Amino acid sequence: MKIEGRGPVKPKQVYPVEETGPQSARGIGSRAQADEVRVSAEARLRQEMLSRLKGLPDVRSEVVRELGRKVAEGEYAVEPEKLAGTMLEEIARQRR
Repeated sequence: MKIEGRGPVKPKQVYPVEETGPQSARGIGSRAQADEVRVSAEARLRQEMLSRLKGLPDVRSEVVRELGRKVAEGEYAVEPEKLAGTMLEEIARQRR
């Protein structure tokens, strides 16, 4: 086999393309359309709620201060059975 010619072959030389204007993925010669994104009402609501949650503090300082005061003054008593039950419920909920 003998190959003649200089340089690489351009694709247009091998596969002629009809150049009639803008092209899109929908087909040669069709007009290009702008991309469009539609966000559902549920997605907008979720985004709004997420934005609101991000604005809240991670720690409720007033609650922490009040509990600290109660512990320091001996007013805060923990019921071990109730605490253990709550912890087990939380573990079970997280495993679902």
